[in-house]
Amino acid sequence: QMLSYSVMGHPSPYHMNRMDGTLKPLSGRGPIMGWKKDVQLESFFHPLKMGDRFFFYTDGITESHNKEKEMFGEVRLRETLSEGISLSPIDLNEKIKNQIKKFTFRLSDDVTYFTIDFQ
Repeated sequence: QMLSYSVMGHPSPYHMNRMDGTLKPLSGRGPIMGWKKDVQLESFFHPLKMGDRFFFYTDGITESHNKEKEMFGEVRLRETLSEGISLSPIDLNEKIKNQIKKFTFRLSDDVTYFTIDFQ
């Protein structure tokens, strides 16, 4: 089985293997959705294995900042994902929301994310 996905201007999704604890971004880049007409979507594929988890998100997470203008960034996101690898998708999403709320002064961009487990 394969995961088929496209990237439309948002960051590449993360692949987590809950069996061995690895975390890595999936490959793929694409044009920003809605900027041009007749954009061809490129499909990317990733083999599915038992215990795989995928995290899709917009850059509103990593570009959110605190009062000192320090960005939440990829490092904090990866740390949060790694810390929550044993949580359910719902609990991981809640952990991410809480980390963003705790860190961020005010959101200045949209924040969208979701987690999918393959079982």
